[in-house]
Amino acid sequence: MRYKDKSIKFSSNLVPLIKNKSKTLTYRIGKKYDYLKKGDIVMFQESGKKGNGIFAEVEITDKYHKAFGELSHKAPGHEKFSSKEEMRNTYERYYKQEIKNDQEILVLGFTVIKLQ
Repeated sequence: MRYKDKSIKFSSNLVPLIKNKSKTLTYRIGKKYDYLKKGDIVMFQESGKKGNGIFAEVEITDKYHKAFGELSHKAPGHEKFSSKEEMRNTYERYYKQEIKNDQEILVLGFTVIKLQ
């Protein structure tokens, strides 16, 4: 399904990684994006950007859930962290909540179809 009216937001420091195709995975907490399936098309939006901030159209290539404790802080296709604690601190800052090892994480794989 094509979702031109729905978008996934990214902080501005991640936009260049998506545009150069080194970032092909995103980790999300909560049920907000559970409706997505492999093959769906969705827009990516830069958080805090004036206007709509849409910078890419992508296809979802993978979807699964993992506990935070099972995620690698150096996973291929995801931005790298120096340690698991740096990764945890980053996600706690993004989501403004404590992240425990058993916290369920939605993992979405994607490929860029078109840059805006």
